[in-house]
Amino acid sequence: MVGSKITKPRFGVKTIVLAVPKSMPILRVNIIIDSYYIRLIEKFKKKRYANKMSFRFRRFLFYSFFIIFIPLSAGIILYSQGWRFNFKTFSAQKTGGIYIETEPRDITIKIDGKYFSDRSGIIQNGTLITDLLPKTYQLTIQKNDYSPYYKNLEVKPSMVSELINTVLIPEKIEEIEIMPQRLKGDEITEWDAARQKIIVKNSKSGIYYLYELNNASSVFNINISVNNFSKESVIKKIAFHPFNENKLIIELESKTKSGLYIFDENKLKLEPLFLNSQNSRIIAWDIKNSNIHLIKKIAAPKIRLALFSSNLTSKTETELVEMPIKDKKTAENIKIKISPSGGKIGVLDALDDLYIFDIKAQSLKQIAHNAEIFAFSYDDKKIAFVDRDGKLNIYFIEDYFKNISKKAGDIIDFNLENKKLIKNISWHNDSYHLFIEYGGENGKINFMEIDDRPPLNIYLIIEKVKDFYYAPETEFLYFIKDEKLYKADINP
Repeated sequence: MVGSKITKPRFGVKTIVLAVPKSMPILRVNIIIDSYYIRLIEKFKKKRYANKMSFRFRRFLFYSFFIIFIPLSAGIILYSQGWRFNFKTFSAQKTGGIYIETEPRDITIKIDGKYFSDRSGIIQNGTLITDLLPKTYQLTIQKNDYSPYYKNLEVKPSMVSELINTVLIPEKIEEIEIMPQRLKGDEITEWDAARQKIIVKNSKSGIYYLYELNNASSVFNINISVNNFSKESVIKKIAFHPFNENKLIIELESKTKSGLYIFDENKLKLEPLFLNSQNSRIIAWDIKNSNIHLIKKIAAPKIRLALFSSNLTSKTETELVEMPIKDKKTAENIKIKISPSGGKIGVLDALDDLYIFDIKAQSLKQIAHNAEIFAFSYDDKKIAFVDRDGKLNIYFIEDYFKNISKKAGDIIDFNLENKKLIKNISWHNDSYHLFIEYGGENGKINFMEIDDRPPLNIYLIIEKVKDFYYAPETEFLYFIKDEKLYKADINP
């Protein structure tokens, strides 16, 4: 008969042992049941049934969590999408941002009095500032030893306002003397950065001088050398030969031998390219790479003006387009410039009408009626010109979407101080800034942006200059001051 007894506690817990009779030695088993686990199970059962909730209470909990969860989830989603609550307007608005790129870096950014650090570096070129409510912000960019930059930027919902190609100008610009001796000319007509040569013209005598920057004592009087072959000739224009460093392309005007020539500096030899005749005469020309583009006046069978392209290598000439003639008497004084890429040609006639010829599209378009000077940007997307009244204009040849959004054909204009004294304009190589040269006794050079969002940032670069040339390859500004040649780096 099976019996049982209570034994002493094992491990601090009472146990019950079930014994099998000795008559069954093979089946004798001691079964130990831990009473602790039995009590634990019983306790859990009692608690489970004791905490049983009613249906009404469970429904209350469900709707309570539902009411809290849905708005909270929606708020998180809207926040992640840029929505913020504007306490000033007491409304929810979607935020925007401002992206800033500057040269140089390591700047301090201040937006409506709040400071932000520059995050540009190896991975990213600029700084993106987000979570800005839609409105117009006053932005200031500062850096030690540099002039501050100011701009008012409008932030729109879900949009990022750009401020790129921002150039900070040093408060003090070092003027480095290149040549110790005085120059014999006061106008820089040609510059060859690769060959380190420069041609200057004396505006009073009309004489052209060739200087080698690496050999300051070397001065070459071009007029004397040319007159040895063609006496009483007047040099109208000079350009460096595109692929021969010892040759020049010269336009000569005389009673018998007017035309375009190649002049060899070493051999002192003139080689005619185009000679004027009664039926065909060169009015204006410019050169880019191996192509010379010319405006010619054709006399027969009728008087007309035409734009030609001539290749120095193949020695072939092609008529590109016939130019309109509004006044035959004023068809002489024409200016022509080729864009940096060589794909477009600007023509300014004697009536101050400005045209652009697109070589690829073979199209001629008039863009201005009273221009005096003009210059192509280095990206070929813009052309700057100054009106007779001194107003500066920027014409957009193509759609433009950096900083400011402009469509092809749009024009922005600037009424600058002392605009009547503007002598020349030249683009910076970022195609977003201009050098403005003022004439007069105290000539100066200003550096300005073309961003028409106020305020307009203009900086004085050099004072008391006679003429200047900007070299995009080196970003140096070369200028004549006190009859000497200097250079300055605005981005040291």
